[in-house]
Parts: sequence; structure tokens; C-alpha cells
Amino acid sequence: MDTPFVRKSLRWKLLAWYLGLIALMACIFSALTVLTIRHELEQDAVQGLSEKAISLSRVIEYEEDGQFSVDLSHQQLESFAAEYPAGPYYRIWDSQRRVVDCSSPAIPSDYPPQTGTRWVSDQVEVIIDGPAQSRILVGHAFETEQAQIRRLILTCVGVATVTILVMLAGGWWMIGQMLKPIDRISAAAARVTESNISERIRTEKMESEFLLLSNTFNGTLDRLEDAFRRQNHFTADASHELRTPLSILLAQCEHVLNAERTPAEYRQAIETIQHAATRMKSLVESLLILARADAEQAAMKSECYWLDQVVQRACEFVEPLAQPKDISIVKKLERTRVKGDPEWFAKAVINLLTNAINYNRDQGTVTVSVCQDARDARLIVCDSGIGISEDNLGRIFDRFFRVDPARPFRSVGGTGLGLPITQWIVESQGGKIAVESCLEKGTTFTITLPRSA
Repeated sequence: MDTPFVRKSLRWKLLAWYLGLIALMACIFSALTVLTIRHELEQDAVQGLSEKAISLSRVIEYEEDGQFSVDLSHQQLESFAAEYPAGPYYRIWDSQRRVVDCSSPAIPSDYPPQTGTRWVSDQVEVIIDGPAQSRILVGHAFETEQAQIRRLILTCVGVATVTILVMLAGGWWMIGQMLKPIDRISAAAARVTESNISERIRTEKMESEFLLLSNTFNGTLDRLEDAFRRQNHFTADASHELRTPLSILLAQCEHVLNAERTPAEYRQAIETIQHAATRMKSLVESLLILARADAEQAAMKSECYWLDQVVQRACEFVEPLAQPKDISIVKKLERTRVKGDPEWFAKAVINLLTNAINYNRDQGTVTVSVCQDARDARLIVCDSGIGISEDNLGRIFDRFFRVDPARPFRSVGGTGLGLPITQWIVESQGGKIAVESCLEKGTTFTITLPRSA
């Protein structure tokens, strides 16, 4: 029964497989060796008996009176001198199946009906036809060869046992060396904490198999570290953004409570508090949207709608925002049908239009175009505003990032969450968003969505 240690230890599993293969190879090698030597011994025995049988057939003489005589040479007598089972034996029958001659009467042997080679217990016998329809049997006890085979088997078992023990020690050491990179990976993983997430696995002189695992682990830590950094920045930025309107709320409350104020002063303080509360509400709503998006809990419909109609309503919604700066909104809307959630997409369009107005010049222009090709629909929002530098262009979809953070929120009113929300909405509907910009010339956002039939 496997213990939990053996069942869970990779080292023991590898060692078990390693020793199992070595033992299997040793058994196969030993079996092949024993079978080969046994076969050679049998072949040698049969060949020797065949030669003796042929030599016996040459000394058998058939008399005129129908009798047989066997005149063995001195060498033949010596070859059959040893008594059974130490040496070979023979028996000769005439055509009437009567025993003509034999080396030892004690050896029971019936008349063989066929010629050839046969095994009787541990004896091998060769039968041939002699002169005048006689039959000659020469046999040999295989005990000596069996003893040799038994000694060979014991030798193979001993050698295999010693080999397995040596391989056990060598395999334990070798597998330990092979698994050292895993120990380094485990040690590095154990050192990774929330406060020490920069720890990485050293990959110098590491085998390719473990190098792939280490690189994958290091890549995971890189992404995790980036996620922690983003989370910390997100928390810090959210706290900072909430602290500003909260400070305004507290300051205005203290201002009106410290002394009696005129109705106009009370009204101004309440308006300031309302503006700060509105900003807090917008910020909290944006944070909730992103939190639900991260948790994949935001409910988004999938239905066919006219993209140009959604863009038209979004333009009408932001027109009051453009009037104080005398900004013109130019619309070039082609009839286009897409699939997604029109309400969420309207928020994305409003975010783009709001940015195009807030970061535009007085008496500037915002051009909104909807067009399509055979496969995709496109929404293009182009403004004549201040533009975005190349350094900032790659960060505009980061949360809480604003191109001009020095501008007061009263004039811009942004939280740095509009574009991240817009990007999430577009990508959730199977689309892509791209941006091009040039300082002092303006910015162009392009949203590409798959068309709907």
C-alpha cells in the first residue's frame, strides 16, 4: 500500500519508474541469456547424440541367419562406459522390434514409433533408422546441463540484484540533481509575498524543460506585479480623487457654520457643495462600472441597433456642453447597423465627445463620422483641440490618467476614467478603439465594430 509520501513524491515516482525499467531490462536480458544458452546446450546435445547414433549404425551387421551383431569400437565403448545418468545410453531394435543391444538394461525405453528427437522427462533422445530395418536410439540425461542452467540463473539473479542496488543509489542521486531546479523554483515561490513580489527565479544554467517552466512562472509574476502596481495606483488615485471633493465639502460646511452668512453666501456654498457631490457621484459610478467590468458582472445586452441613431442622440446630448465654447459639432452619419448594447455604447460615444469638447479650443470643431465597409462599421471622432503628446498617447487608456492633470476639475470635469470605460465597452462588443493625435492640431479616435446583417 502506497504511503502518502510515496504517492506524492515525484522523486520516488521517478525512481520507481527508473528501477522498474532497469529491472525489466535485467529480466529480459537474463531470460534471453538463459534461453540462448539452454538452446545451444540442447543443440549441442542433439548433435552429439546424432553423431553417436550414426556411428552405431555403422557397426551393426546383419547375419545370414537373420541375427544382428553389434561390434563397438574401443572409442565407442568408452563413450558409453559411464553408467546412466552420468553418461549417454543407447538401445537397438531389429525389424521385429526386439532389443538387439543396449548400454544398460536399467533404462526403460519402449520401441520408438518414429525417428527424430524427443524429450522424455529430463532426457533427450535421438532415434534413427539403422541397416536392415533396425532402429537405433541414443539418449542422454540433461541433468548436467540443467545444473549449468540453474547456476547461470543464480548468477543472473545475483548480477541483476547488485545492478539494481547500484542503480538505486545512482538513480537517487541523479534524480536529486535533476529535480534541483524545482527546489529553486519552490524556494523562489515561497519568497514571493505581497511586499516582495519582485522576486524572480534565476534561470542561468537551467535545463530547457525547467527553463520553460521558470520563464512561465516569471512571466506570471511579472503580470502579477503589474496588477499589484496598477491596483495600488488605482487605490491611491481613487483616494486622491475622492479627497478633493470631500475637502471642498468640509471646507464649505465649516465656512457657513463658523458665522452667520447672507442668503447669497449660503447659496454659493450650497452650489459648491452640490458640484463637489456631483463629482463624487460621477467618480463612484465610474469606479463601480470598472469594478463590475473587472469582475465580469456588468450586464450587457446583445441586440441589433442603428449606430448612426445612437451617435445622433449622443451628439444632441453634449451640444449644451459645446455651446459655451462656441464649438461646432459636424456630423457625417451613414446608415449603419451593428450588434451590441446601444445604451452602453451611447455612454462610450458621450465620453469621447465630452473629451473632444473639454480639450478643444474656443470656436473649435468636433467632427463625428459613421461609415462602413463590407465587414466593419466605424465611428470616427476628430477634434481640433490641444492634442496629445507621443509620450502620453500610450497611457490615455490607463485609469485616472489625464493628459493635463494641472487643469482644475471645474474646467475639465474629468476623472481619468472615461477612456478606460470607453475601451471596455467597445471591446465587450467585439470592437477595437484606436487613437491618433498631434500636439496643437487635434486628436482622432476611431472605433471599429463588426457589422450586423
